[in-house]
Amino acid sequence: MPTLLYVAHADSIHTARSAAIFVDRGWDVHIVPSIEYGYLHPAFRNVTVHHVTYTTKNPDVTTHGIYLPTPIMRVANALVRHCPQISIPHLVQVIDRVHPDIIHQ
Repeated sequence: MPTLLYVAHADSIHTARSAAIFVDRGWDVHIVPSIEYGYLHPAFRNVTVHHVTYTTKNPDVTTHGIYLPTPIMRVANALVRHCPQISIPHLVQVIDRVHPDIIHQ
């Protein structure tokens, strides 16, 4: 099964629809949020999402990252969102762990 790593907005319906095209064709789809809000659009199905931190859970999605309650999340997201020193190493770790066939942004 080919693997796609998609670096995109995880809270976007457009990202969810694009991912669904590959999932429907049998691809193993992984999402790394390009901007870490900690949220995931509810339309995602059968993908793996690699958050740094997150607050919402979707039973149809495998989620990796640190789960934080909402009040703490606002502070954590503000730090992560504006700190490429955290998000770039996170992306590199995901690439090393997943070994995707294609990386799309």
